[in-house]
Amino acid sequence: MTDRAVRDKLAEVAEHEGTITYGELAPFAGFLSSTPYLGSRLSPFLRRIDKAEQRHGRPLLSALVVTKASGTPGAGFYALTAKLGLHPGGIDEAYWQRELNRTHAYHRDRA
Repeated sequence: MTDRAVRDKLAEVAEHEGTITYGELAPFAGFLSSTPYLGSRLSPFLRRIDKAEQRHGRPLLSALVVTKASGTPGAGFYALTAKLGLHPGGIDEAYWQRELNRTHAYHRDRA
């Protein structure tokens, strides 16, 4: 599968102001939802997509991807935002919520 399929699914989820679990996103990247270490396997897709989003001045689509257990993103989200220079790192649910809201608003307004 391609980054395009993953990005298109994330944009669709954003338009509907939702979130998506790693397991729900997995098939769009060519993985089974039961694939071991799914977050690690999806992270290259999310990293490439978010770098492109950032280059175009758009909010991060990875903010939509959450764990089934907590309904919040995994540590990889915060590591990625730190790598992109957007956040100092570490779990920060207030930051995530702001980014999630920005992502929803951007895609909702474009729909």
